[in-house]
Amino acid sequence: MIVFILSLKVSPSERKDVVSIFDRIAGSTSVKPGCKKVKLYSDVDNDDDFLLIEEWEAMSDLERYVASDEFRKIMAIMDMAIEAPDIAFNTVSSVVGFELVEKIRARMIA
Repeated sequence: MIVFILSLKVSPSERKDVVSIFDRIAGSTSVKPGCKKVKLYSDVDNDDDFLLIEEWEAMSDLERYVASDEFRKIMAIMDMAIEAPDIAFNTVSSVVGFELVEKIRARMIA
């Protein structure tokens, strides 16, 4: 799995446009082959700070996406940022859930 993370800050005057563009992109991106999740978050302390998280099943799926018109729109949004955006592509080899919490907590009690 590949996790694409984009963190950016936009000016308050651009916020509404950025949300609108992200909203349109999320709809078309979420149905692309290999896309597992698309989520946009806004910071509770500063709603001009955004965090976009996308999960992709395979690198080939992500490569097709990065070559797409949707990603070109994301790059345009990055150009709107008032600070240098932070972008990361994380390759994840395994994912665990709450069972890890239970395992760790059980060791603490024993």
